[in-house]
Amino acid sequence: MPSPRNCCYDHGPIPYPVIIDYHQGKRPRSCVATWHLGAVEMAIVELLRYGKHTVARLRDQDADTQALVHCTYGFNLYSWQVRFRNRTYDLLKSEDHFGEHPRSPSGNGTPLLFPFPNRIAGGRFRWGNKTYQLERNERGINAIHGFVLDRPWSVRIDETGRLQGVFQLSRHAPSLLQRWPSDFRLTCAIRLSGTNIEFVFRVANVGNEPLPWGLGMHPYFRLPLGLPGDENQCFVQVPAGAIWELEQFLPTGRVLPVPGELDLRKPRRLSELRLDHVYTDLEFVDNWCTCRLEDRALGLCVTVKFDSIFREVVVYTPPTRGSVCIEPYTCATNAINLHTANIDAGLRVLEPGKETYAGTILFQIG
Repeated sequence: MPSPRNCCYDHGPIPYPVIIDYHQGKRPRSCVATWHLGAVEMAIVELLRYGKHTVARLRDQDADTQALVHCTYGFNLYSWQVRFRNRTYDLLKSEDHFGEHPRSPSGNGTPLLFPFPNRIAGGRFRWGNKTYQLERNERGINAIHGFVLDRPWSVRIDETGRLQGVFQLSRHAPSLLQRWPSDFRLTCAIRLSGTNIEFVFRVANVGNEPLPWGLGMHPYFRLPLGLPGDENQCFVQVPAGAIWELEQFLPTGRVLPVPGELDLRKPRRLSELRLDHVYTDLEFVDNWCTCRLEDRALGLCVTVKFDSIFREVVVYTPPTRGSVCIEPYTCATNAINLHTANIDAGLRVLEPGKETYAGTILFQIG
């Protein structure tokens, strides 16, 4: 039986077709890697080429679900198709033909945000004895959403059937090495099981200096979740007791009790909300925080669960509507500057040569 560790694919040419069947221990004539996960579950991973782009398709045949991950554009999970009451719904919003022609990386699918989520004020911060100036890619004002969301990642399939993406700064974006205090490696492992999707993250400091880091995810869920759903019948629930006070989308350093008009601890009708807020003081039950998006017209509910490494969550209703974002973050916006001002905003620091678990996020139906 071939070893999964021999099944590594970079963002360069993929030998096509790539055929691995771990269950049967042989190579059928299709571009498929197949796992039986127990007696009935089956996970299938396919690596597909769209011109110069590589997309991974994850399928669970028993549940009739599939997900698409753009390996050459940020390891972005941009489609999550589930079967519900004899109809198929794609619960994530992305542009048509995103696989072939990806663009607007922070506005489609599930962007991953690292080594900082959201904004750094003016794209400028000081760390150690050095001042760093990042590209001000938010209308020339701030740096936003990190380095990894629009670049190719390396891809492999591990022994449990998870699709694993790896981004190393010195390898995948070497021009940015001087823009951050240390080189890093971010790993994201994605598994589709039934209708659920699991993301598991790890961070390694592969440089010579301490690594400041923050991680976020920015998923765009459709509103309504599907047709004939009704956006006026869509509700959001986030168990947060406080928010960061913001000025021009940047935290002032003050954390305030959540005001009534922004309180999402009970389900709130999304059509009545305009949100781009950083929530904190989250409620965790058995180490999990659970946020809910419910389309009552369809009877369909999506939950976003994450463990306690994620201490903030941004809730964003895009001005064009048609979607809502529930964004788990390990730290607040502009955390690196708040940290140097002695404000606890969740920034993490990893010493050279160290690797650490960086959190788990679950998308579930229920």
